[in-house]
Amino acid sequence: MANPPVPTNVKLLNGNPGKRALANVGEPDPDYLSDLTPPPFLTGEKARLVWDYLAPRLQAAKLVCEVDTITLARYCEDVAECWHAQGLVTEFLARGELPILEGAKGGFNYHPAVVLRNRAAERMDKGAAHFGLSPMARTRIKTQPQGDLFASDFETYLRSVA
Repeated sequence: MANPPVPTNVKLLNGNPGKRALANVGEPDPDYLSDLTPPPFLTGEKARLVWDYLAPRLQAAKLVCEVDTITLARYCEDVAECWHAQGLVTEFLARGELPILEGAKGGFNYHPAVVLRNRAAERMDKGAAHFGLSPMARTRIKTQPQGDLFASDFETYLRSVA
């Protein structure tokens, strides 16, 4: 699968390493997230706990914008789903059982809780990259105050990235 496109501001902050023409110098620059109230469509207590933990930290790091709330809410739901499924798997292990079921044709299958946990974990890993929530993802992120990115004069721009 191809890598997702790199936002123009990230290319500029990295010095445009590919030296290709910038596709969209007028790329939108939405406002940072200011209201930390979980969106009404965020379901479940665990998802709201994740939101309450993560949103202030992402806001302080200036890694989340107002328009990112749906993506962040989806990430919170994925974490909550993985958390719930892991709890079910842990119950099996605490009873000394393996979360494996005998298949219809004599083979073995994972319990649905294991499948649910693994799929939620895959979605979490992908979502974590959107917000720099892993050490590897953070190596690709540089931040600077909003509005300084497209400075009108070149000297101002150079000072802002130094």
